[in-house]
Amino acid sequence: VYGVDVQKAEPARRAIADFGPRIVSSEETTPGHFEITVEGGPDVVAGLVDALVLRGARVSHVAPRESALEAVYRASAAAQVA
Repeated sequence: VYGVDVQKAEPARRAIADFGPRIVSSEETTPGHFEITVEGGPDVVAGLVDALVLRGARVSHVAPRESALEAVYRASAAAQVA
């Protein structure tokens, strides 16, 4: 899951819709901020960013999001160390 921030949301919506089956899910959580789950590795994410830029979305930030399972594991590991 990746968080993607853009300055122009409408071109981003079109690019995401046209990106194809490599996008497992996509949600615009706030205007210009998308939570996108992709199937594949860094090459797929790079391709998505390219598609967004080519459509004029003006990407300002892309970052992986920690899954709920990762957050639980991290909290459990930290509690055991303390």
